[in-house]
Amino acid sequence: MSISRSLRLAVVLGLATLYLAVYVGSGRAQQRKAGLDPMAPDVRAVERALRDGRLDQSTGAAQTGQDDAISLATSLTAAHPGEPFPTFLLATALQRRGHWAAAAAAWARYVRQSTTAESACPQIAVAYERAGDPEKAGAIYRAHRRRAGEELLKIIVRHQLRHL
Repeated sequence: MSISRSLRLAVVLGLATLYLAVYVGSGRAQQRKAGLDPMAPDVRAVERALRDGRLDQSTGAAQTGQDDAISLATSLTAAHPGEPFPTFLLATALQRRGHWAAAAAAWARYVRQSTTAESACPQIAVAYERAGDPEKAGAIYRAHRRRAGEELLKIIVRHQLRHL
């Protein structure tokens, strides 16, 4: 009876060790996948600067001794290349400041980096339009409308199929 009890204990400890290794390993992998924490202090600093209207040095950030959104977002983008959220913040700050060509370039970079590129479509089109490229803006507007129409058509078809 002591052998089966020892065997059972060894199996339970082995399984517990295996589960722990998988759990800890997946947690580390998840941390690596997660990338930038949107609640990190440097990200929040950019958001606060955007909220407060501190877009660049000409908007009063120099007088208050606070950093401006554009320089903070530029640093954040450089520190986290390939991450879409810092690029989103930079594009937003540039667009609010009226730097349309730079905003269009930042939105284009965001679209390339992001898995939710459709969310940037209206903003990138506005930036291209204001930067003086109505052809590119028009193409983006048309693509956005086409995608929206396709999604609406899918919803209608699904609804109709349910009620047959």
